[in-house]
Amino acid sequence: MNHVGQCRLCPTHGELVKSHVFPSALVLDLGSEGDRARVITTEPGIRERVIPSGWHGRYLCDGCEKKSKLYDDYAIGFLRRPLSDAVRKHASLGAPALEWSGIDQGKLKLFALWCLWRASMCDQPEFEKVRLGSHTDSIAKMLRESDPADPEDYATLFVAYDTEPEMLLTPWNRVRRANSTNYWKCFLHRYEIRIKVDKRPSPPEHAEVLLGARQTLLTPTRSFLDSRLGETVGEMLAEHRRRGQG
Repeated sequence: MNHVGQCRLCPTHGELVKSHVFPSALVLDLGSEGDRARVITTEPGIRERVIPSGWHGRYLCDGCEKKSKLYDDYAIGFLRRPLSDAVRKHASLGAPALEWSGIDQGKLKLFALWCLWRASMCDQPEFEKVRLGSHTDSIAKMLRESDPADPEDYATLFVAYDTEPEMLLTPWNRVRRANSTNYWKCFLHRYEIRIKVDKRPSPPEHAEVLLGARQTLLTPTRSFLDSRLGETVGEMLAEHRRRGQG
């Protein structure tokens, strides 16, 4: 079946190809012992289901899809690296962090922006609330031009979790920091990815951990089991088992 239409990123009108919100290779990593990845949720209106290769839609031409894949492939290599490859450091405010050398931070930032933009285009229920509003065109321009821009432009950071939540993926959620700055964040593999969608500056504690802010990449680290995310996931799994669906 042909899917013909207007590419949502460039002027091309033609066949629209399948585009995954998150790389299918990373979604396949979520399965274990032959199991396939599945959605577990307590969110009203979203059913629990198997997602063999993840969420996808048709909103890109072949050329734009191939461009996005360059960043997907780079990020897959980084996200699959063991945390032991990095050097343990402390960020300036004393928070534990990992220091990575030889990382193309521009590619990682564009990867994160691709994932967020694709989510905003996806019509599946898990992404119904992902709307970028006035930021849509600005992000699309960065993607078309493969331009990560200044570190403060859609400031992006990765937070590494030091246990074993690589079996976890959470769709994008909008959050507001204490200084009222707006962010989108998701959890992918072992990392929480945050993108600032706000003209206000990043909080001071983010200054040296933004992608592109320094020559080597710093990723703050947290314990998954001791985090609010870990607590929320535990509650969801308990509810899932209570329903007799585990």
